[in-house]
Amino acid sequence: MSTKNSATTSRRERLRDKLVDTYSCLRLADRSVILVDLPNHLNIGDSLIALGQFKLLKKYSPNYKYIGAVPPDKVLRLIDKERGVVLIHGGGNFGTIWPTHQRLRERIAKNCPNSTIYQLPQSVNFDSSITMAKSMEILAQHGDFHLMVRDIQSQQILVDSGVASIELVPDSAFALTPKASSAPQCDILLLSRQDSESQYGGLFQQLEKHISNWKVLKGDWADVKDLPISLTPLEHLASIVPPPIIWRTNTQKVQYMAWSMLLWSRYSIGVRLLSTARVIVTDRLHVHILCVLLGKAHVFFDNSYQKITNFADTWQTKGPEAIGARDLKSVLEVVDRLLHS
Repeated sequence: MSTKNSATTSRRERLRDKLVDTYSCLRLADRSVILVDLPNHLNIGDSLIALGQFKLLKKYSPNYKYIGAVPPDKVLRLIDKERGVVLIHGGGNFGTIWPTHQRLRERIAKNCPNSTIYQLPQSVNFDSSITMAKSMEILAQHGDFHLMVRDIQSQQILVDSGVASIELVPDSAFALTPKASSAPQCDILLLSRQDSESQYGGLFQQLEKHISNWKVLKGDWADVKDLPISLTPLEHLASIVPPPIIWRTNTQKVQYMAWSMLLWSRYSIGVRLLSTARVIVTDRLHVHILCVLLGKAHVFFDNSYQKITNFADTWQTKGPEAIGARDLKSVLEVVDRLLHS
């Protein structure tokens, strides 16, 4: 194994070991558990996180009472009556950009005063100090709310917030061990955000004009209409909307199996998509993470609050084939070098 590949493998194993150590310390034994805020949308990045969480938690065989997106009040009442554990899905929705998710964790903190709450690894971004103070006061008042963040900058934002427990933990997707599903069929894959976190949309458009001599695919992976690859009928069925059985059943085993099917299907789409190209250009954190796990050459631009750079600097996931860029000239130089290397 080359020195470069050895270093990359060692880095992945180090992050996976950190995740295992962290999850092994969760106090789940002999307690009722619910896992909430799972992604009821296609966004493959959220599904990578959730699948990593499933893989890590399976080892500790939690006594699940509920697995899903938005828990009904009766579920919260039950878990709190039993003094159980609430696990909140990780990701990048802690703050004001995606307020629905912040309101959910505030609701849980208010309605489950007797439960232990773990917020699994998140990136943090508030656009208002007043809003942040109000939200963090709600979480701090709980007394048994444990917050995991996935970059040093997020940790620094919260260090004076009053929450009793803040821990720096890698993204849960590093529990996964993907392998490329095919040989590349194109030279460059452009995956760019189409939401409020995007800040380089115009640059992606400029980039297209300069790489027209290469075979290029372009799109995104958060919405089926933006996917640059075709889905099989089964992927359409299992990957776009959670199967109705998830919402209707009270059987936790069936919930777990249905969510597992959903997440594995989205995961396979993501791996298949990234396997199509020799070089990938993106502004999505989990494209960067999945590229690192697959050993795929890629260039990344940041989102609106430097989420990718913050993560990459914290966990040293940059390298000769994982490169950050800020302008058209630099990305063209890097892409050309990667394609000819």
